Amino acid sequence: MKKTIQAKTFIALTLAIFMCGVFYLMSVDAATKSLVGLYKAEVARAEQNTIVENDVDYSTVKGDTLGTTAGEILITVDVESFKTNLIMNTAIITVVAMLILIGSAYLIVAYFNRPIKHLTKQVKAGKQAAINTTSDEVQTLSQSYNEMLSKLDGALSAQKHFNVSVAHELKTPLAVMKAHIDVLNNQEAKDIKDYQETIAIIHQSLNKMNAVIETLLDSSVLSTASIDDNICLDEILSDVITDIKPYATQHQVSLELESVDCPSGKGNQVLLYRAFYNLIENAIKYNNAGGKVRVKLECLKHTSKITIADTGCGIAEKDIDHIFEPFYRVEGSDKEGLGLGLSLVLNIIQRHSGLITAISKPQEGTSFEIELPHLI
Repeated sequence: MKKTIQAKTFIALTLAIFMCGVFYLMSVDAATKSLVGLYKAEVARAEQNTIVENDVDYSTVKGDTLGTTAGEILITVDVESFKTNLIMNTAIITVVAMLILIGSAYLIVAYFNRPIKHLTKQVKAGKQAAINTTSDEVQTLSQSYNEMLSKLDGALSAQKHFNVSVAHELKTPLAVMKAHIDVLNNQEAKDIKDYQETIAIIHQSLNKMNAVIETLLDSSVLSTASIDDNICLDEILSDVITDIKPYATQHQVSLELESVDCPSGKGNQVLLYRAFYNLIENAIKYNNAGGKVRVKLECLKHTSKITIADTGCGIAEKDIDHIFEPFYRVEGSDKEGLGLGLSLVLNIIQRHSGLITAISKPQEGTSFEIELPHLI
């Protein structure tokens, strides 16, 4: 059974105090034996010089005067000597006890400090802590440090992956533009149509780069964005449906909004609009011609629940756990995209202390469920 540092310290100090008590009892025992020895010596001397009187006899001795009655033996005790011996023994015991307590405290601290010193060395070296100890506190500290280090490693790996993905997303349109410009430069006979085609491709590539940069900027301001606006979710959803309806008509997808009045809360109206717009846009983009997107707002006890469901091709089970990762694209998708939309949506919902989950069945459709607290 593991023992805490407090328990071990208590046991060690108890043993030290017990030892001091033993030394003290031994001192008292020695003083008592000394007194008994004096008593026996006086008895022996009195037996040699017996004093018998009919009345009370008083004799003055060094230290105390003892009264006797007729027929009794007068016994004298050197009390001053006894007191001196007792004080000296007590002083010795006190000094010994202090030395024992100081030594015990030093040994206890040194013993329990060993795993902490070892942990400190590993922390300085940036290594995982491997400590074999029975102390719950040190073990918990070691585990917490290892968990923190694992999270930092994961964050650094994610940051590296993010940087590589950003570089790739920006490099691709640049490479496309450079290739078409090189072709145009090497082409001997050029006409206005060649220039127009090259300019159109450059314009398209610049739009892609601009989309990446805008999304990155939106993500960077999330942590500092104010969420103090008075928001009404039904109004935000209604605005999104109105603005995106032409896009849905273009893709031959019908929109359906079912909402109820929910308590207003605090949030950022622009960010929530962006999150809902991205989700509904994806539901339209990855839907089938003649499909439907259903948006539903429910008012629960403590939260407002928004469900955005489509009748599209769905998401494979192996992809569903990764769709919120930056730059993640579903394998086999023929739709253009950066893979940043859902990552941005997740960050916006989390910034509003909400939750978002995705439920999907291949060839049946995907449903995103969002829960936001009434008072944010």
